[in-house]
Amino acid sequence: MRRDGRPTEAVEYYDRAIAIKSDDVHKDYVNRGSAYSDAKEYDKALADYAEAQKIVPDYNEAYYNRGIVYERQDKNSEAIEQFKLAYKYNLRSQLLYERFVAHGLIKEGQRASVPAPA
Repeated sequence: MRRDGRPTEAVEYYDRAIAIKSDDVHKDYVNRGSAYSDAKEYDKALADYAEAQKIVPDYNEAYYNRGIVYERQDKNSEAIEQFKLAYKYNLRSQLLYERFVAHGLIKEGQRASVPAPA
């Protein structure tokens, strides 16, 4: 639904998933946060990522997605810090690599070895 351009419907779906309180509810919070982000409801997205991190503090996807929200808000220094935290917590993805390149943290073709934030 979210990828089909229907983030509001995706939010409703994840509302139901969160109510069930499965063992991986932190993933439902991140997914709902991403739907909120797609709907440009950035405060709600950030709140959902924070909920996911209350459950799993080192959940790297929450840090990565928070970085995306900050990019969308033109808060690049905050975005960079979140991307570094995602890397610190072992996220190794092409998308994160592309964010490092885009923000000048590494050069295209360079292996990622970004120091974690202080």
